[in-house]
Amino acid sequence: KEHAQAILSFLLYITKHLSSVHRLHRHPALLWAATAFLRCDIDEIYDYGLDIMKYMKSYQYLAHRSEIPQNFWAYTEGWHPRFTGVLLSLIPGMMRTKTQGKTMELVYRLVLLPCDSFVGFDSTSPIRQVITILIFLPWLHLSLRAADPSVGGLANQPLDNNNSNTATATESTAVRTYLTPNKVLKLLAKMVSKTSTGMATLFEEYARPEMKGNSSKNKTRNRGDLFLERTCAAIVKAYLPTYALPCANYLAAVCKGDCKHYHPTIFATVNHMLTQPNAQTYIMAFQPIIEIAQTAIIQRTNSTVNDTSFDSESSSASAQIIRAVMEVLLNKQRKSNLYRQFDVIPIRNLTNTVSALKQILAATPLC
Repeated sequence: KEHAQAILSFLLYITKHLSSVHRLHRHPALLWAATAFLRCDIDEIYDYGLDIMKYMKSYQYLAHRSEIPQNFWAYTEGWHPRFTGVLLSLIPGMMRTKTQGKTMELVYRLVLLPCDSFVGFDSTSPIRQVITILIFLPWLHLSLRAADPSVGGLANQPLDNNNSNTATATESTAVRTYLTPNKVLKLLAKMVSKTSTGMATLFEEYARPEMKGNSSKNKTRNRGDLFLERTCAAIVKAYLPTYALPCANYLAAVCKGDCKHYHPTIFATVNHMLTQPNAQTYIMAFQPIIEIAQTAIIQRTNSTVNDTSFDSESSSASAQIIRAVMEVLLNKQRKSNLYRQFDVIPIRNLTNTVSALKQILAATPLC
């Protein structure tokens, strides 16, 4: 293990040095080594892949549409599974608090690249767009939410997360990144501009600072919460039910990781998606995360003081998911046997679910 650590450290040192003397582009093997590390399920190796990959901007032919060397793609010959782009390999980095910041920065840089073959999928591909949006969505929600002091936000907190006392860091944990919501929202608006003008307009709207006249004391909804609700509706309109399964799988994966500060946002996202008019067409894809929501309710009601698996906000948000599920199934029951196919804990263990929901509702009534 020590020898492996030394080799990985040496590769990172070489990468930094070659980048500093503007010669890294002559050594694509280092970039492909990082790509290979990102396909590894050992955290230490994966983390080195992230650290080396951040120097990909030194490969000018990826960033400026220049002619890519003939041997550039030869490094992936014989890979199994075959290389289909870097984007999906960055998803595991979003599952851990330690790597979230650097992973988001890589996604940001990657999506800007014109080389679709390296990024993965065409730039107008729906799966590439929706996964990119979901990667940034929880962080954007918390950042915008914390920046709105009028309703439930944190006053006078900067949005630049280089400072560990930033809004996002204060509301969740210290996600260190040079990115700002403004930068990311502009990127997302540009990304979807050719395929969904409505969504592009939405991102552009929230990229602009809120007008002072809209920050009145009479406002009852937090800006970040409104952004999340509207974005979820736009995602459903543009990508569901066709891409419901990858969306649901990604959201469930985040909840299974150690990013507990994202749980309330993820549950709220699922709730917004399941309360759309056509939810019956894709609700089956969300079974795994509905089970997680059920677990959040049960664990919270049975938890001890020291048990912090799911906080009260997560439990309240998950309770809304269960209610949304029940409404979809009961509404559909009169028209088909969909509810008989819905084999998740809320249906199999209805008594336990109802008991837990009563306790949650007593403490936090649903709106």
